[in-house]
Amino acid sequence: MALFGLILTLALAQDAIVDLDDKMQLGWTFDGNEIVMYFTCKIGENGYCGIGFGLDMYNTDMIWATDTVRDGWSEERVMPILDIYYTDGVNDITDVASSSENGVLSVNFRRLLDTGDKYDFVLEKNMELDLCFAYYYTTEFIYHEQNYGSGSLVLATEQKNAKFDYYSKYYKEGYEKHAIIMSLSWILLSNIGIIAARYFKWWQPWVYIHIILMTLVLFLTLFSVSKIIVTNENILFTYTSSQRYHSRISLTIAALIITQCILGVITRLFIHFNSSAKPIIIIRKAHHILGWILLIISLSNAYIGWRMYEDENLRALTVFYVIIAIIYFLLELWSKIYSKIDEFKLKRFVSSNEYRILGPAGGYSKIFKSIHRDKRKFVFYDNYLLDIGDFITSHPGGAFIIKQVIGEDVGKYLNGSSSLPGYGPNYHDMLAFSFAKSMAIAELGYENNVLTGSIGQERMEWEIVDKLKVCESTFCIVLSSEEWNLCKPGGFDWMGKHFLLTMSEVNQARRYYSMVLTNLPNWQEHNMRNIRLYIKPYANGKVSRYVTNLEVGSKIILKGPMGPGLMLDCIKPGNYLAFAGGTGILPFVDLVNAVFLNEVPEGFMMSLYVSFSNEDDAFALDLLEAAAEKAPQNFKFVVNISSKGTENVMTVDKIRLLMDGQRKLRKVWICGSSGFSGFIRNMLKTAEVPVKKVINL
Repeated sequence: MALFGLILTLALAQDAIVDLDDKMQLGWTFDGNEIVMYFTCKIGENGYCGIGFGLDMYNTDMIWATDTVRDGWSEERVMPILDIYYTDGVNDITDVASSSENGVLSVNFRRLLDTGDKYDFVLEKNMELDLCFAYYYTTEFIYHEQNYGSGSLVLATEQKNAKFDYYSKYYKEGYEKHAIIMSLSWILLSNIGIIAARYFKWWQPWVYIHIILMTLVLFLTLFSVSKIIVTNENILFTYTSSQRYHSRISLTIAALIITQCILGVITRLFIHFNSSAKPIIIIRKAHHILGWILLIISLSNAYIGWRMYEDENLRALTVFYVIIAIIYFLLELWSKIYSKIDEFKLKRFVSSNEYRILGPAGGYSKIFKSIHRDKRKFVFYDNYLLDIGDFITSHPGGAFIIKQVIGEDVGKYLNGSSSLPGYGPNYHDMLAFSFAKSMAIAELGYENNVLTGSIGQERMEWEIVDKLKVCESTFCIVLSSEEWNLCKPGGFDWMGKHFLLTMSEVNQARRYYSMVLTNLPNWQEHNMRNIRLYIKPYANGKVSRYVTNLEVGSKIILKGPMGPGLMLDCIKPGNYLAFAGGTGILPFVDLVNAVFLNEVPEGFMMSLYVSFSNEDDAFALDLLEAAAEKAPQNFKFVVNISSKGTENVMTVDKIRLLMDGQRKLRKVWICGSSGFSGFIRNMLKTAEVPVKKVINL
């Protein structure tokens, strides 16, 4: 039982003695209505030690000793004030004796069990009371740092009944469990959940991983925090300033994670049932920002907690934090600059599958029919076929947006050159392109009957050899290449395809531009030496303004030709409807030229509606007129100039007339701005045109 080699002679007569911790003992002897108390404290030559009759220093009767013993009262965690400085306060300690030898301070003193002083705690024999203690190795600042404790003391008259239950020991197991649970939740589980949501949205299980793990973090956090509060009823009085700071942050985290989970639930509900992207964007942004705030606060608080109780684990914790930071850095680097991740493709089809590699023999039309017939969740993107079935509910803008583009070429949306009706273009970052590539189930290749060369079509360098205007608002950029020769292939499956133009190596802005082999405005000339891109520079169009401002002799990089195009694997007799807004006429120019050249089969009938804002924007009208005049049985058109009035504006009744019930409706093409496309699609729906016939270019 002895703590030190030196014990006071008076201690031989003590009724009881207990260890407060490994450096401090407390003993006592009852003498009638008085008590003689003993301190033995290993604090060096110049230290102090003290006790308080309470859990903490808040409104507590305190006795402390240096070279003498003092009787005081503490109102809060600061230096106690001597009783004598209070009104009616009295120093009730008598018979004080103290000595210091070999770094051990030994003190004994006497006081009444009940002094009658309101600043003295009333003691009783065999009573159980709360006791706090502290000590330090210098008296210069009278601050104990981490050398303190509190517990339950039984002030027994016999040694066998005397005991001191150290509250820190009593709660230690609970604190350790709390530390482990919170560390597991916020250092491990939360980071896995965040990484799944931020970097693996193309992989359908991400949503389940994120929801399950973050829900688990929610319940573990609430359970652990509430357990600590319930276990320590006197949390406000027994905690040090560091503990209170840590606990208040924990309570804040508990409140924030509830808010975060509510935002997450609301986001999922909006994604599934809402028809507007605006609230989704706002809620997701709040969810995103709050998530990072929570993670940073939680990791910081975990560090504070371990620093208070387990200093030796801080180095390992710091190393783990560095590892987490490195993982995030690498993932962020991957998402920003490494968009071609073939190893993350969803390889659901073997190489012999009909969708794996499609040659020039009409694959796009076959896939398009399969999408609508078999209700497949497929879209086209660049020279790939994507299965987006698992991604629909992961789309940041909402599932309803993805559902509207099934069967389309979504590259125009990803590149920000087009949007759904009612929405502005969205300039996706490189992460979106990584996700898109990872969902590829087939590489559809390029249209290789138009260009002949010895290098790949992934990155072709072309030189601008001429620039001219086909109308006031649209340029024709004439391109030539030493590596490539241009030729007009047979058939029609190449028509309406496009090139991808990337602005520069630094600025990765991308745009699609239609491949047009017909030489506008000199369409009767059959010059097949050059590629011609027809570009309208828009006020906010980065790529269009960049290209049209380039000088002759400048180089540009193209990829293609690629994409579904008009999906004319073969032309069958029947009715074909085309709706074009402005430069949206370009995918149809080669087909109209084919009509003029009598290259379409008998029974083919194409009806074209084209709308321009004003006469200065109109072009290719002479070609339309010539084709309609030469082959009225194969082609007719209507031109609407918006500035001239509404006489030629398309209506549902006019669409019904164009459908011509005597001919089978084969295909309906739409190419134009999002507003124009939405206008036409709504009328087609009203006119009961089957969705499987409609191709939105």
